[in-house]
Amino acid sequence: MDQKVATLVKNNKGFSLVELMVVVAIIGVLATIAIPRVNKFIAKSRQSEAQVNLSSIYTFNKNFFLEYQGYTNSFDAMGYQSEGNLRYNIGWAVGAAVGPVNYTSLTGKAYAGNTDTLTDCPQGGAVCQTLMGADNQLPRAVSGTLLAADFTSFVAGANACLVSSGGGCTDDQWTMNQDKSLRNTQSGID
Repeated sequence: MDQKVATLVKNNKGFSLVELMVVVAIIGVLATIAIPRVNKFIAKSRQSEAQVNLSSIYTFNKNFFLEYQGYTNSFDAMGYQSEGNLRYNIGWAVGAAVGPVNYTSLTGKAYAGNTDTLTDCPQGGAVCQTLMGADNQLPRAVSGTLLAADFTSFVAGANACLVSSGGGCTDDQWTMNQDKSLRNTQSGID
């Protein structure tokens, strides 16, 4: 019996320290290659939020145009309300006109006009919540605006910080106009 136990102990081999260190080094190299690619893939998937919300604004503003013969940048006037957790600030530049000039609501309500989702959906708001970006800051102001005094055209914008690198962040910026031309004017994931 002692001979069998001695044989089993002799055949019980494990990994050496060098073999374990080689495996750990290989895993480390694979992780340094894979993690940035996964982060970029996640950021690309988050861009769909800007595309969907700008498309919604386009649809609501087109419906508003059919009824009042002009576009508006008032979320309330067009009936648009953001919901959920937003990464992008979506809307128009601060100070853009509400328009159209001949617009009067059916109830006679005067609209001051929310120009962006930071106003419409503040941090921790009741209807939705604007999330901090990758740099732990709220999204920057939107640069889009209504284009003409007669409100026959518009450009809505979306800004967000999706990827932070070295303490800084390049905003991911999108625009959509009355022709439904969607453009990524500044990529924040490259």
